[in-house]
Amino acid sequence: EMTIASINSVSLDVDSTLTTIKPTQAGGRPTISYSHDGSLPTGLSFDTSNGWISGVPTTAGTYSISITATDANLESVTSNTFTITVNQITLPTPTGLSASPVNGSTTSISATWTEITSTPGFTGYKIYVYLQDGTLVSTETYTVGKIGRAHV
Repeated sequence: EMTIASINSVSLDVDSTLTTIKPTQAGGRPTISYSHDGSLPTGLSFDTSNGWISGVPTTAGTYSISITATDANLESVTSNTFTITVNQITLPTPTGLSASPVNGSTTSISATWTEITSTPGFTGYKIYVYLQDGTLVSTETYTVGKIGRAHV
């Protein structure tokens, strides 16, 4: 008799690498093939030769999945339904933005920021520094990791 062990639900952040989900199947007549029921998050893939789910999810949400193993005799067994929860990263609001004239200049400058959300796999801010007349003089990009710390 073929069996498949229970699969634990997982939770991770958008744009984080999923620790590969590897179902444990026993019994059955080789060759075993695998399929899944339920939608996978964008960015994850399913390998029909071993049932592994891996990748980097780019879409937040909760996804219910089950995996079915089928042997050469067409005997099949389906895992429990488990969830993959993909959490959206909440960016902290930048604070303490300031811009100061350099080398004794008296020209006023200002700093603004925008959240970058349009590029899959990239989360962060773009900081813009302007002269008083609106001329852009500098931009800096800061990425934010899943633990919420900013780094250049």
